[in-house]
Amino acid sequence: MVVSEQYLLGRLKSLCQDQIRKSISVRSVSYCRIKNHMQVENVVSIFLAAKRHSAEILKDICLAYILEHLEAVKLERGFQELKQEPDLLMEIILSQ
Repeated sequence: MVVSEQYLLGRLKSLCQDQIRKSISVRSVSYCRIKNHMQVENVVSIFLAAKRHSAEILKDICLAYILEHLEAVKLERGFQELKQEPDLLMEIILSQ
Protein backbone atom coordinates (compact mmCIF):
# COMPACT_ATOMS: atom_id res chain seq x y z
CA MET A 1 0.00 0.00 0.00
CA VAL A 2 2.87 2.37 0.80
CA VAL A 3 4.47 1.85 -2.63
CA SER A 4 1.14 2.28 -4.41
CA GLU A 5 0.70 5.66 -2.74
CA GLN A 6 4.28 6.71 -3.43
CA TYR A 7 3.90 6.06 -7.17
CA LEU A 8 0.29 7.25 -7.37
CA LEU A 9 -1.10 3.86 -8.35
CA GLY A 10 -4.70 4.14 -7.23
CA ARG A 11 -5.80 0.73 -8.52
CA LEU A 12 -2.94 -1.03 -6.71
CA LYS A 13 -3.84 0.84 -3.53
CA SER A 14 -7.44 -0.35 -3.84
CA LEU A 15 -6.30 -3.94 -4.33
CA CYS A 16 -4.04 -3.71 -1.28
CA GLN A 17 -6.88 -2.32 0.82
CA ASP A 18 -9.14 -5.12 -0.33
CA GLN A 19 -6.60 -7.79 0.63
CA ILE A 20 -6.04 -6.23 4.04
CA ARG A 21 -9.80 -5.91 4.53
CA LYS A 22 -10.19 -9.61 3.85
CA SER A 23 -7.53 -10.38 6.44
CA ILE A 24 -9.34 -8.51 9.21
CA SER A 25 -12.92 -9.49 8.37
CA VAL A 26 -14.11 -12.38 10.50
CA ARG A 27 -17.47 -13.60 9.27
CA SER A 28 -16.74 -17.14 8.13
CA VAL A 29 -16.94 -20.22 10.34
CA SER A 30 -13.81 -21.52 8.62
CA TYR A 31 -11.60 -19.06 10.52
CA CYS A 32 -10.12 -20.62 13.62
CA ARG A 33 -9.82 -19.01 17.03
CA ILE A 34 -6.12 -18.28 16.53
CA LYS A 35 -6.91 -16.30 13.37
CA ASN A 36 -9.43 -14.23 15.32
CA HIS A 37 -6.80 -13.46 17.96
CA MET A 38 -4.24 -12.49 15.34
CA GLN A 39 -6.69 -10.08 13.83
CA VAL A 40 -7.34 -8.45 17.18
CA GLU A 41 -3.57 -8.08 17.57
CA ASN A 42 -3.10 -6.46 14.16
CA VAL A 43 -6.14 -4.29 13.66
CA VAL A 44 -4.71 -1.20 15.43
CA SER A 45 -1.55 -1.30 13.30
CA ILE A 46 -3.66 -1.58 10.16
CA PHE A 47 -5.91 1.25 11.44
CA LEU A 48 -2.86 3.49 11.93
CA ALA A 49 -1.41 2.61 8.51
CA ALA A 50 -4.77 3.25 6.85
CA LYS A 51 -4.86 6.74 8.33
CA ARG A 52 -1.24 7.45 7.39
CA HIS A 53 -1.86 6.44 3.78
CA SER A 54 -5.31 7.99 3.34
CA ALA A 55 -7.03 4.62 2.93
CA GLU A 56 -10.41 5.79 4.21
CA ILE A 57 -12.36 2.64 3.34
CA LEU A 58 -9.85 0.46 5.13
CA LYS A 59 -9.79 2.86 8.08
CA ASP A 60 -13.57 2.61 8.38
CA ILE A 61 -13.44 -1.18 8.25
CA CYS A 62 -10.79 -1.23 10.98
CA LEU A 63 -12.83 1.16 13.10
CA ALA A 64 -15.88 -1.07 12.82
CA TYR A 65 -13.79 -4.12 13.74
CA ILE A 66 -12.23 -2.31 16.70
CA LEU A 67 -15.64 -1.24 17.98
CA GLU A 68 -17.00 -4.76 17.60
CA HIS A 69 -14.04 -6.27 19.50
CA LEU A 70 -13.13 -3.28 21.69
CA GLU A 71 -12.56 -5.15 24.96
CA ALA A 72 -10.16 -7.61 23.32
CA VAL A 73 -8.41 -4.87 21.33
CA LYS A 74 -7.87 -2.77 24.47
CA LEU A 75 -5.94 -5.66 26.03
CA GLU A 76 -3.45 -5.78 23.17
CA ARG A 77 -0.10 -4.01 23.33
CA GLY A 78 -0.82 -2.32 19.99
CA PHE A 79 -3.70 -0.38 21.52
CA GLN A 80 -1.12 1.78 23.30
CA GLU A 81 0.07 2.98 19.88
CA LEU A 82 -3.11 5.04 19.63
CA LYS A 83 -1.61 7.49 22.14
CA GLN A 84 0.42 8.80 19.21
CA GLU A 85 -2.76 9.44 17.21
CA PRO A 86 -5.25 11.12 19.56
CA ASP A 87 -7.60 11.92 16.67
CA LEU A 88 -8.02 8.19 15.98
CA LEU A 89 -8.52 7.49 19.66
CA MET A 90 -11.22 10.16 19.76
CA GLU A 91 -12.84 8.66 16.69
CA ILE A 92 -13.11 5.35 18.54
CA ILE A 93 -14.51 7.00 21.64
CA LEU A 94 -17.06 9.10 19.76
CA SER A 95 -18.19 6.16 17.61
CA GLN A 96 -19.24 4.03 20.58
